[in-house]
Amino acid sequence: MTKQANLQENIMNMRAIVEEYLQGSNMRAQGPWQLYAKASFIFSFLIITYFLALYFGSKSYISLLVLSSLYGFAMAIVQFNIMHDGSHRSFSNKEWINKITSSIIMIAGASPNLWRIKHVKLHHGAPGVFGTDTDIDQGPIFRFHKDSRSRWYHRYQHLYALPLYCCLNLYWTPRDIYLARKNKELRMDVFIAISLNIIFQIIIPLIFLQNILKVIIFFLVYSFTLGVIISLVFVPAHTCNIVRMFSKSECDNLDFMTQQVMATADFNPQSRLLNFITGGLNNQVTHHLFPWICHLHYPNIQPLVEKFCQEHNIQYHKFPSFSQGILDHFRYIRMMGKSE
Repeated sequence: MTKQANLQENIMNMRAIVEEYLQGSNMRAQGPWQLYAKASFIFSFLIITYFLALYFGSKSYISLLVLSSLYGFAMAIVQFNIMHDGSHRSFSNKEWINKITSSIIMIAGASPNLWRIKHVKLHHGAPGVFGTDTDIDQGPIFRFHKDSRSRWYHRYQHLYALPLYCCLNLYWTPRDIYLARKNKELRMDVFIAISLNIIFQIIIPLIFLQNILKVIIFFLVYSFTLGVIISLVFVPAHTCNIVRMFSKSECDNLDFMTQQVMATADFNPQSRLLNFITGGLNNQVTHHLFPWICHLHYPNIQPLVEKFCQEHNIQYHKFPSFSQGILDHFRYIRMMGKSE
């Protein structure tokens, strides 16, 4: 048997194992009632924190700071659990439901269609590949890959990374405007997202708070909280010391499964709490191999995937805890900043 045929057989065997698990599960692969119940709870939590921040924030600055942060946290959970599954068509087996849920990112000021292009197509299609994976190729700001041009200020990127991660949500709007400038459909998408963001994060808060300074505080605290949470959940999976980075030529002889596993790391994959909060993003390897399966299945599928990789000599990467993944990310970007 040739190497390529053996790799294809491995992929089919892995899928067969997961299919067998799904057949014996009491949850559907897409759109189980448990996911709808969770989404309803999380979205209700978002609405409650939003109005609590506006009501009590009008009475004191301390309440405004605390509750705006909680609202940013709730928004991040909604994006992880609802939008993310919807963008991968794993939230439901009905396309119109996936389209609605993936569009929730609009209330945070980002385009769902651009997200699908950058995340679903480019990142998932070639994780860790410089020039294709937009999560790795960050332009001049960061140096995450050995093929990225080294600049003098990258030696400080481990110091300025966290403040910039806080600004991720603020960065979405100008980035999407620039990327959509030549596409009429995307321009409309971005216009709607910006309009909804202005309505929910500026106009309605102004009505409740009746104070420009408080509106600015609400918006910035919410945005910084949302940005840093989303950033810190995603970075340990692909920009760390234990995963493999690729140039385009290095991927020619790699099959889909091997590349996804080599370029991805889990963090505390059996933590039910992390799986609940991050929408299964602590189980990144399983997510990359089976993005069409909703995240509620990941804690059960992950041991099957890890065991299969061990039996077939495919290196499986995971951090025992979330904090270890974060620390390793900062060690990695410090190293990349120093290297030429």
